[in-house]
Amino acid sequence: MSTETAPPRARLPAPRPRGTDADLVRLVASALARDEGAGSSSGADAHRARAEALLHDYAFRHFATQIETLRRDAVIAHLAAQSRDRMRFGRLLAIAATGALLALGLAEAARRALAEWGLDASWLTEAAAPWLRAAATILQ
Repeated sequence: MSTETAPPRARLPAPRPRGTDADLVRLVASALARDEGAGSSSGADAHRARAEALLHDYAFRHFATQIETLRRDAVIAHLAAQSRDRMRFGRLLAIAATGALLALGLAEAARRALAEWGLDASWLTEAAAPWLRAAATILQ
């Protein structure tokens, strides 16, 4: 049997956290320097300051846009809730009006039926008369 030993593994450096603000500023400053065609060392502080200013402006615009989006969504939700409440009230009013007209129509039909059978239905007419006048006024 041969005993083979594995070669020693090289230790890798600990991973650096990515996405830090300093890295972002450094990358934007480097891109600005490349766009201007300047070397990496000339005007590094000016590029870094400009990169920070650009990133702060972008963050502020993004923040303002997010606030506007949240406000717009809140207004839309509020208006939707109000329109649902108005629709509920309208439906309730329509159901009540339909029920009243149906009851009045049934009262009138009952009065006619009782009159055909020779029964006294004056009490029904007297009770329903104000409601019939109100319904006639509404329907005009």
